[in-house]
Amino acid sequence: MKKIAVISDIHGNVFALDAVLGDIQSRNIDIVVNLGDVLIGPIDPVSTAKRLMDMKDIINIMGNGDELLLQDKITSSSYDFTKPLLTPEMLEWLGEFKREWVYENILFCHASPQSNHQYLLEEVTSKGIVSKSIEKLQFELRDIIQDYIVCGHSHMCKTVYVSDNKVVINAGSVGLPAYTDEEPLPHFIETLSPFAKYVIITTQNKIINKIEYVEVNYDWNKASEIAKNNSRDDYAYPIKTGLALKEKNRS
Repeated sequence: MKKIAVISDIHGNVFALDAVLGDIQSRNIDIVVNLGDVLIGPIDPVSTAKRLMDMKDIINIMGNGDELLLQDKITSSSYDFTKPLLTPEMLEWLGEFKREWVYENILFCHASPQSNHQYLLEEVTSKGIVSKSIEKLQFELRDIIQDYIVCGHSHMCKTVYVSDNKVVINAGSVGLPAYTDEEPLPHFIETLSPFAKYVIITTQNKIINKIEYVEVNYDWNKASEIAKNNSRDDYAYPIKTGLALKEKNRS
């Protein structure tokens, strides 16, 4: 039997990360998997990188935000804040992240097996984000040989039973519980709580027999204040509320 802790979408929120790592340390975890989007964000990417770089046995998977930081230049305020702070060693470490990772009967990826930029369990419509149909999931996962797929990217903790031999688990987000996005169409994600979130999977004989979503308290007001001081209310408000900064919430 193995206990696997899966963290995802830290977005440079080292305060949330420290709380989650402390919780993991108390639980006799065998493997820690990080699903990416680690550093990009207006809080403390440097300390976040140092924490994870010190974890020699962690499995790191490349997120779309990690990919962006490896580019020479893009138009993004989060990129502009984060990239200049990173040392060559940190960028080299990011570049070594895996595209995906398989353990026994489990496939770990950031977003979906097909794309690092596409939600696996959700789809974006002209009316916002909605859950993807089981039929569409079955079609998209038809070529995946593993019975379990563990992902992040949408920041929403969720387990979906796709078929007799397919289950998808979303690990949620450690550091950013809500956000708005303009691509591929305008939409927002809200978890409705500011707790740092991750998942523990217990597997035995290639079967997952327990899925435990964990929400950890931490000083989200401090993290929010740093984001606000860095002129990023779109991070500050979600971090302390779990709500996206939509127009009606803007001061």
